[in-house]
Amino acid sequence: MVRKFVASLLVVVSIVGASACSVESVESGPVESRPRNETVFLDVIRDHGIKNLTDEQAINNAKNVCRRLDDGQNALDIAYDGIPGQDFENSAILVGAAIGAFCPEHIGK
Repeated sequence: MVRKFVASLLVVVSIVGASACSVESVESGPVESRPRNETVFLDVIRDHGIKNLTDEQAINNAKNVCRRLDDGQNALDIAYDGIPGQDFENSAILVGAAIGAFCPEHIGK
Protein backbone atom coordinates (compact mmCIF):
# COMPACT_ATOMS: atom_id res chain seq x y z
CA MET A 1 0.00 0.00 0.00
CA VAL A 2 2.85 2.42 0.77
CA ARG A 3 4.37 1.91 -2.68
CA LYS A 4 1.02 2.64 -4.30
CA PHE A 5 0.76 5.79 -2.19
CA VAL A 6 4.24 6.97 -3.11
CA ALA A 7 3.63 6.29 -6.80
CA SER A 8 0.28 8.09 -6.71
CA LEU A 9 1.78 10.97 -4.80
CA LEU A 10 4.65 11.42 -7.24
CA VAL A 11 2.36 11.33 -10.26
CA VAL A 12 -0.05 13.84 -8.79
CA VAL A 13 2.71 16.18 -7.60
CA SER A 14 4.30 16.06 -11.05
CA ILE A 15 1.03 16.77 -12.84
CA VAL A 16 0.02 19.58 -10.53
CA GLY A 17 3.46 21.14 -10.37
CA ALA A 18 3.92 21.15 -14.13
CA SER A 19 0.42 22.45 -14.76
CA ALA A 20 0.48 25.13 -12.10
CA CYS A 21 3.83 26.45 -13.27
CA SER A 22 3.15 26.44 -16.99
CA VAL A 23 2.70 29.80 -18.65
CA GLU A 24 0.17 30.27 -21.37
CA SER A 25 -0.30 33.35 -23.45
CA VAL A 26 -3.88 34.35 -23.81
CA GLU A 27 -4.84 37.06 -26.25
CA SER A 28 -8.42 37.30 -25.15
CA GLY A 29 -10.92 35.31 -23.22
CA PRO A 30 -12.59 35.14 -19.87
CA VAL A 31 -10.57 36.03 -16.82
CA GLU A 32 -10.18 33.12 -14.44
CA SER A 33 -11.94 33.70 -11.16
CA ARG A 34 -9.43 31.57 -9.26
CA PRO A 35 -5.66 31.60 -9.09
CA ARG A 36 -4.12 29.07 -11.48
CA ASN A 37 -2.83 26.81 -8.71
CA GLU A 38 -6.34 26.47 -7.26
CA THR A 39 -7.85 25.72 -10.67
CA VAL A 40 -5.22 23.09 -11.45
CA PHE A 41 -5.57 21.53 -8.00
CA LEU A 42 -9.34 21.25 -8.38
CA ASP A 43 -9.05 19.86 -11.91
CA VAL A 44 -6.57 17.21 -10.76
CA ILE A 45 -8.59 15.99 -7.79
CA ARG A 46 -11.80 15.96 -9.84
CA ASP A 47 -10.03 14.03 -12.62
CA HIS A 48 -9.00 11.48 -9.97
CA GLY A 49 -12.62 11.01 -8.88
CA ILE A 50 -12.73 13.19 -5.78
CA LYS A 51 -16.07 14.90 -6.14
CA ASN A 52 -17.59 14.80 -2.66
CA LEU A 53 -15.96 18.04 -1.49
CA THR A 54 -16.93 21.55 -2.47
CA ASP A 55 -14.18 23.62 -4.07
CA GLU A 56 -13.77 25.57 -0.83
CA GLN A 57 -13.58 22.40 1.28
CA ALA A 58 -10.97 20.90 -1.04
CA ILE A 59 -8.85 24.08 -1.04
CA ASN A 60 -9.13 24.44 2.74
CA ASN A 61 -8.03 20.81 3.15
CA ALA A 62 -5.08 21.44 0.82
CA LYS A 63 -3.99 24.49 2.78
CA ASN A 64 -4.29 22.49 5.99
CA VAL A 65 -2.01 19.83 4.48
CA CYS A 66 0.59 22.54 3.84
CA ARG A 67 0.29 23.88 7.40
CA ARG A 68 0.80 20.38 8.76
CA LEU A 69 3.85 19.90 6.54
CA ASP A 70 5.19 23.28 7.72
CA ASP A 71 4.75 22.00 11.29
CA GLY A 72 7.00 19.04 10.54
CA GLN A 73 4.58 16.25 9.72
CA ASN A 74 5.29 14.15 6.66
CA ALA A 75 3.00 13.52 3.72
CA LEU A 76 2.54 9.83 4.42
CA ASP A 77 1.42 10.46 7.99
CA ILE A 78 -1.04 13.10 6.81
CA ALA A 79 -2.50 10.69 4.25
CA TYR A 80 -2.72 7.93 6.87
CA ASP A 81 -4.48 10.30 9.28
CA GLY A 82 -6.91 10.91 6.44
CA ILE A 83 -8.66 13.86 4.95
CA PRO A 84 -12.21 14.14 6.35
CA GLY A 85 -14.63 12.13 4.23
CA GLN A 86 -11.89 10.47 2.15
CA ASP A 87 -10.42 7.00 2.08
CA PHE A 88 -6.65 6.48 2.14
CA GLU A 89 -6.25 6.58 -1.65
CA ASN A 90 -8.18 9.84 -2.02
CA SER A 91 -6.34 11.29 0.97
CA ALA A 92 -3.05 10.44 -0.74
CA ILE A 93 -4.21 12.11 -3.95
CA LEU A 94 -5.31 15.21 -2.05
CA VAL A 95 -2.00 15.38 -0.18
CA GLY A 96 -0.01 15.04 -3.40
CA ALA A 97 -2.11 17.58 -5.24
CA ALA A 98 -1.90 19.98 -2.30
CA ILE A 99 1.89 19.78 -2.25
CA GLY A 100 2.16 20.37 -5.99
CA ALA A 101 -0.30 23.25 -6.05
CA PHE A 102 0.06 25.03 -2.70
CA CYS A 103 3.37 24.12 -1.09
CA PRO A 104 5.86 22.84 -3.68
CA GLU A 105 8.68 23.57 -1.25
CA HIS A 106 7.68 20.26 0.38
CA ILE A 107 8.18 18.17 -2.78
CA GLY A 108 10.57 15.36 -1.97
CA LYS A 109 10.52 15.89 1.79
